Amino acid sequence: MIERYLTNKAMAQGIAAEFGIEAIFVWQPVPLYRYDLRLHPFPILAQHRRHRYGYPMMAEYVRRHEMKNLVWCADLGEGASAMVYSDQVHSLAPFNRKIAECIVDGILSSGKLARGWKRKFGD
Repeated sequence: MIERYLTNKAMAQGIAAEFGIEAIFVWQPVPLYRYDLRLHPFPILAQHRRHRYGYPMMAEYVRRHEMKNLVWCADLGEGASAMVYSDQVHSLAPFNRKIAECIVDGILSSGKLARGWKRKFGD
């Protein structure tokens, strides 16, 4: 799973680099990773059950390897006290906002937005 992700990521990065884009990748939250399923409104379909194994594996990989262009938002469901999903995997507006804030924080802290702005508009 990790090897497949890294291969796909490398291909996407190559395409982005070809067009002068600094890519950023995001691991988003899913119900089967660090979320209390008692709060989830629906049973989880079989095709999503692999998240239960893949996400912890990737979290460990990220912990052990420097991944400068990765924004890890997968832990956002941890500690939730209310329902955050509207169906199997899609989240409600307040949780979407939390995810968006995580992504924005990751983009800003990477410095990529500032570098892109400077390339396009100068100082």
